[in-house]
Amino acid sequence: MHEEKNESTKSRLLSLLTDRNNYQESNKELEALKNILKHNTLSTKNLTSEEKIDILNRRHSSFIENNIFELGQIVKWKPGLRNKETMGYDHPAIVFEILEKPVIDSSKDASSPYFREPLDIVLGFLDDDNDYITFHCDSRRFEPFNCEK
Repeated sequence: MHEEKNESTKSRLLSLLTDRNNYQESNKELEALKNILKHNTLSTKNLTSEEKIDILNRRHSSFIENNIFELGQIVKWKPGLRNKETMGYDHPAIVFEILEKPVIDSSKDASSPYFREPLDIVLGFLDDDNDYITFHCDSRRFEPFNCEK
């Protein structure tokens, strides 16, 4: 089953790379394939304990690195710290509001990764239909978005 999925992904990717006529239609498909390939490449299933520890240490260091954000600032997820499916990595979001007192979602139980997560910032982003959506999140998971020219 896993090999069939890999072959399907490879076939879709090859088709998109060779068919330049459907660029507009294939843009979303390319993004989906990019996410599949990224997930398969970054999966921890085939890593050694040492590699997992290295990644864990890097993620931890990134998580505790504090950024001070301003209203209107453009931000993105820090690598490896996205915990919501609202927007992908490298997708820009704008700081809509900085909360003086973080919101703590009390509906989550202790076994949830969201238990007592301090939601201290409200971000706005564009969804797949280019609608402006806001969501509360933990600012420790974000970093400034640097536009490369």
